[in-house]
Amino acid sequence: MGCFPILFALQMGPKLFTFIKFFRRKKLKTFVNLIQAIWQRYRHVPLQFMDQVILGYMALLGFLIIPFHRDVSHWVMYPFLHGAIFFLLLELIRISTNASSFIQFLRTFYPILWILFAWKEMDQLVTMIFPYWFNPILPQLDHFLFGVYPTVWVQQWFSPWLTELMHFFYGVYFLFIPLVTICLYLKGQRQKVYHFLFLISSTFAVSFILFLVFPAQGAWVFLREKYTIEPKGGFFLALIRFIQHRGTIRGGAFPSSHV
Repeated sequence: MGCFPILFALQMGPKLFTFIKFFRRKKLKTFVNLIQAIWQRYRHVPLQFMDQVILGYMALLGFLIIPFHRDVSHWVMYPFLHGAIFFLLLELIRISTNASSFIQFLRTFYPILWILFAWKEMDQLVTMIFPYWFNPILPQLDHFLFGVYPTVWVQQWFSPWLTELMHFFYGVYFLFIPLVTICLYLKGQRQKVYHFLFLISSTFAVSFILFLVFPAQGAWVFLREKYTIEPKGGFFLALIRFIQHRGTIRGGAFPSSHV
């Protein structure tokens, strides 16, 4: 009886090895067939430059989070989420050629939705590569360049009318992208819309990647004790504070996406 397991292993070992080789070949063949099917379906999809930027960004982050995830909770879902969005966008672009006006509108303006998604997602991913903040470097750089901390120095000029004016200009930024693109779209200048959204999406994609490379919080975090004057204003101050309270993320302070 003691020799039976050895004899069984000798007999079944080659068969098991053959089965494993067959299974691996089968899986490889299935994977190759899947890649070929995807290539055949999407190889003629007319991608604009804005599409290439956004799809490239989604693919890059989907792969980057696999080795860099120790500071990200539930990190496993992100490669699948990015993959799903990647192919969803590809399919949207593919079917939009002869689709309804709504699908064409969605195909044109989806970069705006992507910006909102990628911005909020960055709240969870900002420290995925470097799980700490580079906060001390920014005020030191400001002080080296200007001799003062600009956001502290400017307090001496605070006044309700100036605060309102600055917050008005700050708020116009949120309307700039949709208003420009919709005006161009209504004029039938589709290529100009694509070009404009390419510039915007490229700017945000580069900003988001730099957020990961240089995670830093705003001056309101690391210079908080130096702010001694509370700004006073009216409607626009309250509006911007409401937007920031709802939409602020961890980090995302360098570079400024406004600039």
